[in-house]
Amino acid sequence: MLSNLNTNMKILIGISSITILGIIYAFIKNMFKPKNKMIEGQIIEGSQHDSHSNNNSNNNHTNMDVANLLENLNNTSERTRQSAIENASAILEVVDGYSKTHASINLENILPINIRKTIIHLSSVNAITPESMNIYPHNYDMGHRKHHITPFNRVINIRLIGAQMPYVPHNIYGDINSNIITLKFDTDSVSITEGYYTIHTLINEINRQCTKVTLTFDNIAKKITITNKSGSAFYICFTTAPENAKKLFKKLGFKTIADVYLDGPHIAEFIPDLSIHYIDVIMDELPSLGGTETFDRQILKRIPLNGAPGDMIYYDMPYSDYISQQNFLPDINTDKLSNIHITLKRNDDTNYNLNGLHYDLKLEITEMISDELYSELKQIMLGRVDDAGNIIK
Repeated sequence: MLSNLNTNMKILIGISSITILGIIYAFIKNMFKPKNKMIEGQIIEGSQHDSHSNNNSNNNHTNMDVANLLENLNNTSERTRQSAIENASAILEVVDGYSKTHASINLENILPINIRKTIIHLSSVNAITPESMNIYPHNYDMGHRKHHITPFNRVINIRLIGAQMPYVPHNIYGDINSNIITLKFDTDSVSITEGYYTIHTLINEINRQCTKVTLTFDNIAKKITITNKSGSAFYICFTTAPENAKKLFKKLGFKTIADVYLDGPHIAEFIPDLSIHYIDVIMDELPSLGGTETFDRQILKRIPLNGAPGDMIYYDMPYSDYISQQNFLPDINTDKLSNIHITLKRNDDTNYNLNGLHYDLKLEITEMISDELYSELKQIMLGRVDDAGNIIK
């Protein structure tokens, strides 16, 4: 058993054993040592020092020989010996149980016997038709007879440990139903087609269609200035703009809280940002205690788009993230995972339009083998749900 332990565990058990043996030694020593009462003026018989020095010597330098300890034990009554042996045996049982517990924990890490881990790939090229690529969520039916992945039972962990995600070369995008974004500048209506733009090509396209305003980009301040050509009062209406238009105005650095009335030049409040920072992978079946929480939603994993538009992004979960994602308590409403629904969202909470490109997600799913242990976990889970059925965190 000890051969399965690492060096740190062996040192910990060795120190603990020495400590316990020291307790046994002190217990037996105190059992035979008479309790002398110190009375003022009294000198203990046989003492070669005063009472103060003798007391310090007893406290700090006592070292009884093992042979003397055993001889004293033999000279005691049968009842005293039996009591000492029983107490020593009880302490040794604690030491033995401590060792076995840590050995079993270490063994579970080396060769798990209560859980089973399976790696699966969810590849859109195999399961999602081209017509359904932009319709979320994507459904992966593991119970379907034509699929090789079988349903999972007693799931206690779901990790996204790897992914291949296309960086769609579009940084300006509409919604699922239209690839056209319409901006309103007073009576001017500007239509921007979904695609990849630099800040200069985007401004040029807006200016080409505008008769009332002109947009310029300051290469020093890195902000956009909008100027009224006619000099008369002019406004940009943000409050009634469609959602995709509001998001585009934000990309240009403008606030979209209230309408902007222009009597002269207006400088955008922020630096424009046309990039897409990350993609959130959302799994509908993920228990509320099993995912990564953000301020606006719960996700399975956030994949940074740290390449260039048009690249394939290869993601591998860092080891620190892997070990920090602990097993979760089971969902009390279901014992089987037969469907996985995946939704991909950009950093601005819009659905990621793949435009026919495909992705692959590598998941590790952990199941509990023992029905008995799983039932015990469900009982614990029932205690963490309030009367309305909400999970108590």
